[in-house]
Amino acid sequence: MDSGINIVSTQKYSALVLVVDDDRLLRMQLSCFMKEEGYQVVEAADGEQALAAYARFNPDVILLDGLMPVMDGFTCCAKLQTLPGGSNTPILMITALDDAESVAQAFSTGATDYITKPIHWEVLRQRVRRILQASWAMEELRQQSLKQREALAKERELSELKSRFISVASHEFRTPLTTIMSAAECLEHYRNKWAEDKQIAYLHRIQYSVKHMTELLNDVLTCAKANAEKIEFNPAPIELVEFCHQLTEEMQLGAHNQHQILYICCSDCSGQPLDYAHACMDEKLLRHILNNLLSNAIKYSPKGSTIYFKLACEEGKAIFYIQDQGIGIPPEDIPRLFENFHRSQNVGTIPGTGLGLAIVKNSVDIHGGRITVCSAVGMGTTFKVELPLNYQL
Repeated sequence: MDSGINIVSTQKYSALVLVVDDDRLLRMQLSCFMKEEGYQVVEAADGEQALAAYARFNPDVILLDGLMPVMDGFTCCAKLQTLPGGSNTPILMITALDDAESVAQAFSTGATDYITKPIHWEVLRQRVRRILQASWAMEELRQQSLKQREALAKERELSELKSRFISVASHEFRTPLTTIMSAAECLEHYRNKWAEDKQIAYLHRIQYSVKHMTELLNDVLTCAKANAEKIEFNPAPIELVEFCHQLTEEMQLGAHNQHQILYICCSDCSGQPLDYAHACMDEKLLRHILNNLLSNAIKYSPKGSTIYFKLACEEGKAIFYIQDQGIGIPPEDIPRLFENFHRSQNVGTIPGTGLGLAIVKNSVDIHGGRITVCSAVGMGTTFKVELPLNYQL
């Protein structure tokens, strides 16, 4: 009798066998035999040691004596079934007991097979081999089944998303299409009677509606690609200071002077001016991120308010801040903010699909970045996006 847990390794990788027996000589014989068969071996002298060894080494098969002090093999076998993966680990009970009641007890507590002492070594060799083959085959089937379930779940999810995309798109297209139709009919019937500035105003309505539909369609397509994991990622050299400056001018033009976008760039938190910032990013995805966040800041802020857009570079990261003075986000909505189709409960009649922030999050994740939000209802919202300056391919 002894109390140590020992591991004996072969020269090459092989299945790991846990040998549990209080008889030191027999345990040594079993260990040597398994080693000669090409297996790795862990030894334990009683049931409690066996449970500890199982948790530590996660063996492929267990050779378990039935009668032992401290904790017998039957009790140990039952307890193994409750451990993570324990019910899938084959257990070969080896005991001097050969009565029908003991055999039944072994199988009822979870044993895979049963042989009696004195050990017939060729029988042991074949039992261990067959048990392992069956166990590995079952594990492969479990993995295949898991993959099939995951694929089916993904397929159902994509099908549901497709239905929601169609529903949202058809609903959101209705308003701009109505505007286009109405404006076109008015121009057709009354253009000769209207002054030029009124005609231009109606043309602008059509242009704005077409632009809105194009943005919506792009959001739907981008989100569908993201959920199908088909978004292309093409990082390339980019100069961020000028990129953000141009984007600010584009957004300011689209805001029609109803909001002011204040763009600031600095080298670090100390506020030192930043003249240039070379990076390696996907320009298309970066535009998705910043365009969506700036558009939301404008959309959910009162007319005449200022949107603050800041670029900082520190510790190998580009940090973008977009701050507004808008309606804010209720605390209960923040955990679901980046889910497809989710919209905060306080948006009221402000149009939107709930896809923009999902696209932002996906684009940030692809870059290996991070996005956080700080918001107070009625006070405004600040988004912080951190992206590696030089993405490592």
